[in-house]
Amino acid sequence: MLILKIKRSYVSILAVLLCLTSPMVMASDTQMLTGLWKHSGKDLWMEIKFDQAVGTGRIFKNDKKPDSIGKPVLTRLVFDAALGKGEGMMYVPQMQSRYEAKIKLPEPNIMTMTVKVGFISKTVKWLRGDVNTLTNNEM
Repeated sequence: MLILKIKRSYVSILAVLLCLTSPMVMASDTQMLTGLWKHSGKDLWMEIKFDQAVGTGRIFKNDKKPDSIGKPVLTRLVFDAALGKGEGMMYVPQMQSRYEAKIKLPEPNIMTMTVKVGFISKTVKWLRGDVNTLTNNEM
């Protein structure tokens, strides 16, 4: 009986420790993607923010379509920092619909996003930026 009580107390302690450390893991997962990202082939900027563990990417800057600023293009974003991978739903304007997007961080400042529509898939590279980079590019 004493051994069983000891095992239960160890399990309880372990459960408490896991509960205390899980918010820290989620925070680091979301921090890896939070911020401004520039499309590598276009003058298009997206800002990713997280509410708890689910993120949204909204158009931050788009010179060709200024009315799109603030619109959510990436929704239901979840990311696992340990794997360096995530997924979400990306809006595809040509199809006027959302499709599953696979996200990878091959490097801390490079994000690749692959969207598959039917048999066709396209991978786009996004580069991490900040407001200073954005301001310098406008000059």
